[in-house]
Amino acid sequence: MRRADDHHDIPLTELHLDVLRLLATGATDAAIAAAIHTSERTVRRRLKDIGLLLDRSSRTAIVVEALRRGLLSARLADPRETIRP
Repeated sequence: MRRADDHHDIPLTELHLDVLRLLATGATDAAIAAAIHTSERTVRRRLKDIGLLLDRSSRTAIVVEALRRGLLSARLADPRETIRP
């Protein structure tokens, strides 16, 4: 079992992290795609990749696990914060 500080060995790209940050705000696939200038299909693929890497399948579980592992801060998961890709 991984510890919360073991996030350095999770191979997430900047694109994965951008998707994850936006997901944490409750953004839809369409909103994430628009924010990072990509297609919804790419967003869905990145979410699937992130879920596999974190061993989680739901959007909520992915965000909770990312917070637990220190991949996101609670501040970035607050929808009142502005995310600038």
